[in-house]
Amino acid sequence: MSAEETLSGAAPAFRRTATWTVAVMRLRMWPMTRGLLVYDVGDGTPELRGTIDGEEWRMDYLRDLALTSDGTTLFSAADTPDHFTRYDTRTLAATGTYGDGWDGYPSAVALGSAGAYVAAGRQWGSTDLTLYDAATGAMMFAADQPDAELLLDGVAFSGPDVFVLLRSSANRLLLWRVTGVALPASNLTVTAPARAYVGSPVTVEGQSGVVGTAMELTGVLTAGGKPPSPAATLTVQRSVYVDNVSDGSVQLPPVSVNADGTYTFTDTPAIAGRYSYLALWPGEATAGPAKATHQIMVE
Repeated sequence: MSAEETLSGAAPAFRRTATWTVAVMRLRMWPMTRGLLVYDVGDGTPELRGTIDGEEWRMDYLRDLALTSDGTTLFSAADTPDHFTRYDTRTLAATGTYGDGWDGYPSAVALGSAGAYVAAGRQWGSTDLTLYDAATGAMMFAADQPDAELLLDGVAFSGPDVFVLLRSSANRLLLWRVTGVALPASNLTVTAPARAYVGSPVTVEGQSGVVGTAMELTGVLTAGGKPPSPAATLTVQRSVYVDNVSDGSVQLPPVSVNADGTYTFTDTPAIAGRYSYLALWPGEATAGPAKATHQIMVE
């Protein structure tokens, strides 16, 4: 586990930040954790700020801890109360939880993207790894390795990737890399008429045409809430279904995305049927991939 992100162990551990430092010590009265001692050592001398009460917050079988870079917020993984808890190290009170409801024993926790995301690891449940939005608690990603079990303290971030340490049923250590899980989400849309008639005019984003001639489809791509980097390109696949049967998909020419994230491509329906379009973007270094689908009935 990265020393920059977590504190764990039975002995006191100290974490230096830009302003002041929090030290956390675990005290056990098995199985209940009696408390987490919070120290300010910003001036080089440990000064006890207080105790996060393990009995008040039902902190049984404490497994792992993660601390924000400014030392103000602490995250815990403990068997009880079956979720991951966020604490304010100034008020010494719990301020939020992640993953309410039992789905395995909380066993590892790490912070990524400057504290924006919480990676939570569980044992003996149906999900090994879950990624949460640190501010809202919303689940962003979940996955499981059915033939292996997560180890205590076995989660760490490296940039947008999460690494998970597992032990297989054959007693072998496995390193699981979840790539790009902490990248900002991208969004992709495709807009076109829902229904068209052979030989009749159709309207697509204000453009008029006739089925059997080129038809224009439009959409918008955003990467982390902003237009993507210049020269972004989409892949578009078209499938035509007649009586709910398709001969497969056809890849259309690459589609260039404009500087503002908008894009346009054309296609010509040749026969009646249900036309399904799948637009794909692979993502970039600062944002994850995206896809969108749209269907048009040509009659």
